Amino acid sequence: MFPRLATLLSPFFLSALLTIAAHAAQPIRMAYYPDISPDGSTIVFSWQDDIWSASVEGGEARRLTTHPARDFAPRFTTDGKSICFGSMREGNYQAFIMSSSGGAARQLTFHSEGAILQDISPDGKSILVQGIRDNYGARPYRLFQVGIDGKSPEKEIFDAHAQNGRYSADGKSVIFTREGAPRYRKGYHGTQASQVWTWKTNKDGQDVFEQPVSNEFGCRNPVFDLKGNGFYYTCGSPNGFNLWYYNNADNSNKQITFFDDDSVMQPAISRDGSTMIFRHLFDLYVLPLTTSDSDQPAEPKKLKLWHNEDLDMDEPHEMVIKKTSDVTFSPSGLETIFTARGDLWAMDTILKKPNRLTSTPGHEKDVWFSHDGKSVLYIHDDGINTEIRRLVKTNPNKYWWEAKQCKHTVIVKAESRPTSVIPSPDGKKIAYTTFPGNLWVCEADGSKPARILESWDMPNVKWSPDGKWIAYAVQDDDFNSDIYIVAADGASAPVNISRHPDNDFSPAWSPDGRRLAFVGRHHKENYDLFYVDLYRSDEAKDTDGETRERARKAMEKDPSYKDTAKKVVKKAIETLTKDKKKPEEEETFDFKNISQRINRLEVKGATPLRVIWNSDSKKILFQSRSGKTTYAIEAKPGGKTSKFAEATGVPIRMDSRGRLFWLSDGVPAVLASGKNVKYPFTIYTYRDPENWKRMTFRTAWNVMRDQFYDPSMNNRDWNKVREKYEDMAATAPTSLVFDRIANMMLGELNASHMGFRSPTWPEPWKPRALWKEETVHFGVRFDADHEGKGWRVSSVIPNSPATRSISEISPGELITKVGYEEVSSDTPLTDVLNRRLSDPVWLTVEDAQGEERQVKVQPISYAAARNLVKDAQIDETEAAVDKLSGGKLGYIHVARMMWDEFEQFEHHLYEQGAGKKGIVIDVRDNGGGFTSDHLLTALCQPRHAFTIPRNGGVGYPQDRIVYATWNKPIIVLCNQNSFSNAEIFAHAIRNLDRGKIVGVATAGGVISTGSANIMGATMRLPFRGWFSSATGQDMELNGAEPHFVIWNKPGELSAGIDHQLEKAVTVLLAEADQAKSGPRAHYRSHSDEKKPSQPETPGTPTVNQPVPGKSTDTEKTTN
Repeated sequence: MFPRLATLLSPFFLSALLTIAAHAAQPIRMAYYPDISPDGSTIVFSWQDDIWSASVEGGEARRLTTHPARDFAPRFTTDGKSICFGSMREGNYQAFIMSSSGGAARQLTFHSEGAILQDISPDGKSILVQGIRDNYGARPYRLFQVGIDGKSPEKEIFDAHAQNGRYSADGKSVIFTREGAPRYRKGYHGTQASQVWTWKTNKDGQDVFEQPVSNEFGCRNPVFDLKGNGFYYTCGSPNGFNLWYYNNADNSNKQITFFDDDSVMQPAISRDGSTMIFRHLFDLYVLPLTTSDSDQPAEPKKLKLWHNEDLDMDEPHEMVIKKTSDVTFSPSGLETIFTARGDLWAMDTILKKPNRLTSTPGHEKDVWFSHDGKSVLYIHDDGINTEIRRLVKTNPNKYWWEAKQCKHTVIVKAESRPTSVIPSPDGKKIAYTTFPGNLWVCEADGSKPARILESWDMPNVKWSPDGKWIAYAVQDDDFNSDIYIVAADGASAPVNISRHPDNDFSPAWSPDGRRLAFVGRHHKENYDLFYVDLYRSDEAKDTDGETRERARKAMEKDPSYKDTAKKVVKKAIETLTKDKKKPEEEETFDFKNISQRINRLEVKGATPLRVIWNSDSKKILFQSRSGKTTYAIEAKPGGKTSKFAEATGVPIRMDSRGRLFWLSDGVPAVLASGKNVKYPFTIYTYRDPENWKRMTFRTAWNVMRDQFYDPSMNNRDWNKVREKYEDMAATAPTSLVFDRIANMMLGELNASHMGFRSPTWPEPWKPRALWKEETVHFGVRFDADHEGKGWRVSSVIPNSPATRSISEISPGELITKVGYEEVSSDTPLTDVLNRRLSDPVWLTVEDAQGEERQVKVQPISYAAARNLVKDAQIDETEAAVDKLSGGKLGYIHVARMMWDEFEQFEHHLYEQGAGKKGIVIDVRDNGGGFTSDHLLTALCQPRHAFTIPRNGGVGYPQDRIVYATWNKPIIVLCNQNSFSNAEIFAHAIRNLDRGKIVGVATAGGVISTGSANIMGATMRLPFRGWFSSATGQDMELNGAEPHFVIWNKPGELSAGIDHQLEKAVTVLLAEADQAKSGPRAHYRSHSDEKKPSQPETPGTPTVNQPVPGKSTDTEKTTN
């Protein structure tokens, strides 16, 4: 070989070539927040948490920032020489500025509540940011103007919720959005759809808001055309958002882009008006803008972008694994097989060096040793489908922990989509489950599958020791879980063992197969253990046999019966032994009235979990949810509880020697004689990033496929949806991008209660600080129009530090110094108020007479200030209702449908209802929960009678009703932000005709949701739909419609104007005045009076007292 050629082909040189090739021309996709230079020649965008720039024609991109924190949302300044952008460099969202060629960045905003960059003013002197300060509401965002010089205080543009703000060409107007469904939800239509508004001030300096465009699917992303002729925006449809143009001259709308699927997002225009850039699906597009409205819109051009940076992307990820969640033990207990990183590993109990048995792109789970230890049963999951496999060693003479090669056979094929597998104790049968809740039994080789349960809910399955029966827990259509027993051959129908209206779960067979234990809630809110004797003869032994035997043994101590006692005891023992020798085949389970034979084992102060019988079949082992102890309770009436071991774990099985094989603290372990012996392990391995991301995405996709509440999947071809997004998810550079793609997939279902969130990767950067510094709040608000010395106090938040006697500050007073620093209207708050929250602050305060005093204030956070503002607004609304109604109506605000709020609601029914003729119930901005039925119970209690004590008035014993009740008129306020369970409440009020509804139709977001762990990420999982009892209509996308529809306009609520509340008071007053009183009370002593007829509408009964002394009977208070 030639020397030069040898050099070229050397391993080192080849490695270098491969490294160079790996970093050459890597594509850039899923770039976001693009902007375009004033002359339309250069674009900037966010990608992989940095700011990048490229030619408007595409090509190679150059990285402008390399800070480890997230940088995003770049915006060119008006002269194109600088770029403003958002960053997390300070631990929260702040705005920065740097040269358009990159370099050092200067911070522009400093408020600890954050500032999200929106736009740059036309004169280039200010930026527009979005932030949360001390305003309250479901969407408390406001827009602020901040000087680029960093010397002027931030100024609130207007006091109303606003997002996505952009300046007009002259800087005198702002266009923005309100409301809005999640960004990637496709096809939402309803009151929560995004709205486009404009703001300006009139000649009197008053705020003027207008809504120039609207659409039931929403309007988003408004951008002024910078020539003052109109604006661009995206308009929704069932398949996404396209770009439109609104012309100010004739109020006309013109469609600009015509994508038939997916949305145009984040449009930006060059300041010369020539070019627009936006994102569609995974890529950036450039659109030349025409100058004439009559011209046909130009065709958008997709940009191909790449980079040559040396980025740490998709390199094999080193992993050290020391825990598992799935383990099985060999029959002898000397070998274990467990899952780690999706593969099967074998390990002995001496060397404890794991040996990998499988290595697949998919995941192995639900692993079981066969009864003879020669094979392993498990589920293989490739993210799309699952199948049950059996694994054997190629060399059967090798131990599992020494086996070098294994081979598998498929037992249950993928089209069945098995979810769990459990072999029978003798290994002859296999039980497995499939979606949605089917239970199957087949032969050990997978043949002769027979479905023995068809359900919507996945059952929790346990084999009987003899392999003839299966016990399972499953929910019915009312979501009540019961315990069932069914013959494994399906020869007989399942028998409901527990038959109770509250939940029962976790069935467990005793080792002798004669008893079944389970956990249940049969007494109030307490969970206890229960067991039942499956043979009626055993029940008789429980109640009499053991007691009789103890009594006879006790008689041995009586000298007068010495010989007789021995004979009696001997005969009794022989009789018991003889009974035990009877073949069990002669007996069968006695299911007659079995639910009435259940025995309760009270477990006080704990919810029993991880239930398993002791090997003697006389005690039941269990753990509590938060404890670190395993307990044993005697399985007999009045059984005593004792500590079994100071250890906990997930039980696998207990052998006849009393050894408990389990998973303890994430490792295989054996508990014997009170000692817990763990078998720790360490696995050093690598994770292929692309395969891991692909599997994560697939798992999310198939979990949603199998469990989403609507089996039609929003009429989407779910397989095509996976194909559309999978490859992009597999190459996502960060968790943020991966989550976006996963949420785009979920958005295809057009459903509420959706979301996907991964643990942050790569490892997030955090600023180093010895203490936390934040912008503090004194409980006062300042006059934005004040100029000159100090900060003038415009208002004081009730119950804030400024209302305390030692630190009281009044409206109109001036704060002239903070500590030793003088302040004026030109002093940014953050210059002097960014400090440690725990430190008190000395203020110099000047009153109306010009007198100064020193005030020591213990500040609060802005979050705490918002809560105080919320409380103050509720108090103000209560006062407004009282004033508007002349004291005739009460008001109750329900912020959330949660238990603590319901307890307050019950209290307020009494407090606010006392002496009132009606109550206004406000569920506006209520995000939901679960308590709607509790509220309805209080408001819809049947009125079947009333009571009167001697010399008393009409009432009803409060200890006889479920909750405090209200039977007088009500009216309900709701709006577009009334969501989920709050919507169920509003629907119910209308369907039950309990009262009128005022406001705006609710959001139309009603699905019961849970969550799923997706390989460490969390995905919300809507599994149960809600439908109107009046129409059968799905409440999802069909909000509760008010009887009176009224929208509050931007700025009105913050100004104290609430047209919805005013209408509610007017309507309820009229109804309360028309409400008829109930019947009068007629005592039996008034037999000569005619009995009253039942009134048409319920009301308050009246009292017709008997003549004193005429009645002589005394009644007992038993009714």
